[in-house]
Amino acid sequence: MNTPEEQKSLVQLTNTEYLRMLVQIDPKFRDRFWCYQMEEHLKNMEFFAPQYRFSNERRLLNETYENL
Repeated sequence: MNTPEEQKSLVQLTNTEYLRMLVQIDPKFRDRFWCYQMEEHLKNMEFFAPQYRFSNERRLLNETYENL
């Protein structure tokens, strides 16, 4: 239970920051769940910003899928 002195902290990430965080995860921790997260996030970003190309991120995702 929170006491009145405790304050809840809230962290907000932009889509770009979240993508950067996913890309920077150590390769030894990239598993199938990481691939699902990455693919879902890329789909969302491509939907909302179709003018941007995420080819490097897609290539990283495909390479990780192949190495699983």
